[in-house]
Amino acid sequence: MNQVKEEKIPNEIPCLLLPTQTGFLLLPNVSIAEVLSGEIKTNTKTPPWHLGSVDWRTLWVPVIAFEGLNNHPVAMPDGTVRIAILNSYGKHSMLPFYGLRITGIPRLVRIFQQDLIVENEKVLPAEIMHVSYQGDRLVIPDLSYIEGELLTRR
Repeated sequence: MNQVKEEKIPNEIPCLLLPTQTGFLLLPNVSIAEVLSGEIKTNTKTPPWHLGSVDWRTLWVPVIAFEGLNNHPVAMPDGTVRIAILNSYGKHSMLPFYGLRITGIPRLVRIFQQDLIVENEKVLPAEIMHVSYQGDRLVIPDLSYIEGELLTRR
């Protein structure tokens, strides 16, 4: 006889606030493999939001500019930049990891559901929603959309 255990929703979720050119992204810790500084090998045959690739643990990982996916201007990297390496949400064999260029040092936060306030703002293509947390306006990115764009437009 199979018994299904009730899964408990955690009271708190450890997350990182990732600074970008247009604000902070809110992601759970488990989605981030590593944060590093590196040089991006550019590729002129990709969309402006696809900055190129970075050599990470002997893999060439594509690096994106989040703001570019939302049709904001993208400042091209010059020299060493900070990159958050994300685990693929969809677990695609063609895209196990990808990089997100960030503009500063991520901040660790422990999020309690009752501390998030959903903002009634228009969401852009690479966003799920806008929220406020302790006075900061944050964006929850749509990782499925981002990965889909990377897979179809690489």
